Amino acid sequence: MAAKIPSEYLEGLAVSVKNILQQFFQKTGRLTLPQEPALQLKDIVEYDRRMRVNALEKFNGPGYVAAINFYKNQKDKDVNHSCGALIIYINEKSVGKTLEATGFEKFNEDDSEVVIDRCCQLCEKTGAEFVKQLAAKGYQGLVTSEAIGNRNTIPQGVDFSYDQYDKYEVSFPGKDFKILIADITMAVLK
Repeated sequence: MAAKIPSEYLEGLAVSVKNILQQFFQKTGRLTLPQEPALQLKDIVEYDRRMRVNALEKFNGPGYVAAINFYKNQKDKDVNHSCGALIIYINEKSVGKTLEATGFEKFNEDDSEVVIDRCCQLCEKTGAEFVKQLAAKGYQGLVTSEAIGNRNTIPQGVDFSYDQYDKYEVSFPGKDFKILIADITMAVLK
């Protein structure tokens, strides 16, 4: 049995993701959060050796989801040996405003294909900035997958490192409901 990953390690990664997304919001100035995003350590729910991903569970209603995987290097990516994942959920009630607040131009919110594409772009943009920050801390060579996305759920789930049991959830509050949630999980990088 693998050793449990220290929660302080995951919390530090969650803070990085929170800061990246907050910077996107601050850059556009289109959204002011009523309070600071909340961080919470949660168990990874596994189904058929993949992490279960479901926006309906996050928002108690419909939403959009996009995910990327992290790999320690290109060789690991080629054999699909993930060391982590970033999943971004956006509440359907606020998807247009939330995506516009992270830097996207106005678009047709009723076209689910366009919305899914924008969610995937946000996930990739967040992941790229995250990799850049980790590289500055000495974790060189980390690469990401292309984002996958869908409305409500990713039926096949998302790969993750099997030595992980926990993830951190970062919840961004709106006035009356959560507008965006990001889950981060990562093996200890050496």
